[in-house]
Amino acid sequence: MKLEERLELFKEKIKTKDFLECKGLGNEIPYWIFDYEPEKELLVRDTIEKMVTSFETKYSRELPRPA
Repeated sequence: MKLEERLELFKEKIKTKDFLECKGLGNEIPYWIFDYEPEKELLVRDTIEKMVTSFETKYSRELPRPA
């Protein structure tokens, strides 16, 4: 699978309600291990930066608030 396709899958996964609400096998802190070739670092950085900006504007209101 191409890196671009994997990044798209990643974007979709972190938007899911289960991921946002920390609901997994052990209700642990959600994380994603993402490996890629070093020469793709700039593409990954750029994509992550855009995702963070988009995520903050679209999903920040839906995140659970600390007690």
